[in-house]
Amino acid sequence: MWSEQMETQAKASEIRKLAEKLKEGNRLMAISAVDEGENITLCYHFWNTAENEIRNLKVKVRDEIDTISDIIPNASYYEREIHDLFGVEFKGAKLEPLLVPKGYKKYPLRKALEGKLSSE
Repeated sequence: MWSEQMETQAKASEIRKLAEKLKEGNRLMAISAVDEGENITLCYHFWNTAENEIRNLKVKVRDEIDTISDIIPNASYYEREIHDLFGVEFKGAKLEPLLVPKGYKKYPLRKALEGKLSSE
């Protein structure tokens, strides 16, 4: 059982610096994504093994963010999955398709708004 969870909001420009800090004493468990309309929120889930604590780092992005896969190698799989499903570009990453066919340009988990909204 987890003893505690900590959540931090960060700017996209800070992700590499924070990944460098968090790689010591923490393990990256996952990166999740939520399409919130104008932005996509990425949540980097770290586990601090010494303190048995989950540390969630949330970052809002439009379409791109720097990769952390050169700092934390297992981030590569999560970045590729998020790219396949949401279309987020991870600058500096090798984004070979993981879940979709090569050349597939649709992002199944994006909330694409089609049509017109009416107040009537």
